[in-house]
Amino acid sequence: MNVLVLGGNRFIGAELVALLLAEKHEVTILALDPPSAEPARSVRFVQANRHALEELRSLFADQRFDAVFDNIAFRPEDVDGLLGVIGDRCGRYVLTGSVDIYPQAAPRQWRPEDGPLEPFALEGAPSAERYLRGKRGCERVLRASGIPFSVVRPAIVTGPKDPIAPRPRHWARDQAGAARSLHLPARVLDGQPILLPLTDRRIFQLAWVQDVARALHVAAFHPLAEGKAFNVAGDELWTHERLARALCEAAGHAPQIARVSDEDLVTAGLGGYDAPYGRGPRCSLASNQSLKALGWRPTPSRVWLPQLLDAVRITEMRPYYHLRAKEKALARRLLSIRSGNGEVTMVAGPRADAAGKSPLPAAGHLSVDHYRNLDGMPLSSIGIGTHRGDADEVTDAQYLESLDVALEGGINVIDTAINYRAMRAERVVGRAVQNYIERGGSRQSVFVTTKGGFVPHDSNDSRTATVWVQEELVQPGFLDPADALVRHSLRKTWIEESLRRSLNNLGLPQIDAYLLHNPERFLLRMGSGFWRTLTETFSLLEDKVAEGKVRYYGLALWDAIRADLKSPSLLPLSKALECARLAAGGSRHHFRILEMPLNVNDASALRRRNQLIQGRWTAALSFAAEHDMFVLASASVARAGAFGERSRSRLPVVPGAEDAYVRALQFTRSAPGVGSALVGMRRVEHVRSALKLATVSRERGEDIVRLL
Repeated sequence: MNVLVLGGNRFIGAELVALLLAEKHEVTILALDPPSAEPARSVRFVQANRHALEELRSLFADQRFDAVFDNIAFRPEDVDGLLGVIGDRCGRYVLTGSVDIYPQAAPRQWRPEDGPLEPFALEGAPSAERYLRGKRGCERVLRASGIPFSVVRPAIVTGPKDPIAPRPRHWARDQAGAARSLHLPARVLDGQPILLPLTDRRIFQLAWVQDVARALHVAAFHPLAEGKAFNVAGDELWTHERLARALCEAAGHAPQIARVSDEDLVTAGLGGYDAPYGRGPRCSLASNQSLKALGWRPTPSRVWLPQLLDAVRITEMRPYYHLRAKEKALARRLLSIRSGNGEVTMVAGPRADAAGKSPLPAAGHLSVDHYRNLDGMPLSSIGIGTHRGDADEVTDAQYLESLDVALEGGINVIDTAINYRAMRAERVVGRAVQNYIERGGSRQSVFVTTKGGFVPHDSNDSRTATVWVQEELVQPGFLDPADALVRHSLRKTWIEESLRRSLNNLGLPQIDAYLLHNPERFLLRMGSGFWRTLTETFSLLEDKVAEGKVRYYGLALWDAIRADLKSPSLLPLSKALECARLAAGGSRHHFRILEMPLNVNDASALRRRNQLIQGRWTAALSFAAEHDMFVLASASVARAGAFGERSRSRLPVVPGAEDAYVRALQFTRSAPGVGSALVGMRRVEHVRSALKLATVSRERGEDIVRLL
């Protein structure tokens, strides 16, 4: 086919031209600068200004193009003028728009058909809106023209040859190689601290440049793309800190991130220094489902992140690197708290997350050891569980109130599962987190854990559980019929569907820890085939981590913790770790969380040596500690109200608290190796009792062991 590409000599245009040439299309490039030597030999290059309309009429007088790709239209007259030149001698006009046309402050998902083309007038427009209004105006002109068209709206485009400078862009006017896509990779590779503004609040999507080129190709040639607009974005949501951490992981470096105030930047001679993509608010999510429906798929970040790092190594481009010495000096001065694995994560002064808010819930005078560290995130030593209770609105209201009090009081670990109260538990957790955010809290300060494995019923559906499972899960192929009979499965088809429903129930873009629920049940059924299935499911979860839908994954164990060495329920954690390494293609996996029962009456996790480490048998808690895994202790108070005298005598003494409930919780949260002790608390009085411990230091681990 004969195609015209406006702006085909760099970045998106260059990738598109390479794709078109590979398919043997006849390509004409219209641009001011010539293309590089390699494509120049295979294309017709027209060096002209798109606004020189008379010249273009002469150049294209007798030409018809099967497709026109317009990558450089920024004002309505740009499109109007070219249409006047080509007229009806165009098979399909493909316009490169932008997701910036959507309202930037609205926290919602935007589909292409939602695209508002108002306001579009440029006259009198604020400078910050001229770009988006110009793009809206371009679309309006094209839609009104009557010619066949498609629109592609990319998110922020990233790639090795990104020509756009980081923020603030005026700093890079005289600097070669100031690509914003390479700003963070360059700093990751030097192994020194990365500086990010304390007020950086941006949540954004990225589109890999080759994905944008493929999207333009689909928009031009797919028969179902005509007359439609398509968002182009990866499946991940990013913050600058999350992007920096992902790059560090890809490079094999420990993250060192320093959050800094604008005042400190000015004092250090870095006034105006910004994160590469800026820090303003953006729309929450540009849906790419319409494009996926035509067969397009985004490249996973685990594929393109190493390519950005390689681009720095090859090109030696270092955006704003003349400032790097000042950055490193300021970062080293600010960094003050290290986690146990050497990762620097906190800053001097008020602790802040990626949104500039405190990573801790607002609470009074909490004990210094109330929080435990997981890769720099402080997690409360007490977590709130949501298992028990009826699947009704009364219980929903009780949990919602308890969750509100817990989050405000200093508990930031929430445990739930898709099968808890027929999915109502997850929905209440999602509402509670949203309420907390609306009160000024930060999503990053709440650690939400949910589980998949058991097959639930949806309490919002009027069908019986059996009918619902058959029609919703078995018939579409999500659940194996044999697994449906026992209502439990760890096969990746079910876990993927279960995870999708959990995300929907919670209303969250990401789950902090996704656990496979009671895997020993599946082990008993599958025998040796269990490990192949577990590896496949772990591989799925690694993909979900790469997509930004899951942060960590793990196992929620029960009988396996109590099992002796001859028990068929014994689940060797070393083999599970090996499955994770195989799934991740190396040692940098995200299998980091274990949940297991522990209380004063059942201390198997602390005492029963049924896990093998380098030829020696040890207990599950010790295994977790040696492999840097965070442990959530379930059933942490057991039935404290029914404790006998012997059990009570083994409980630690808590100043100001005589009831067995608080003392039992103190036992579990103080056990060596426990990260957070989970306790079901649907009543506010239970939360307030548990919060008494937030101001009390935990017992020494050796003292807890002596109580057994």
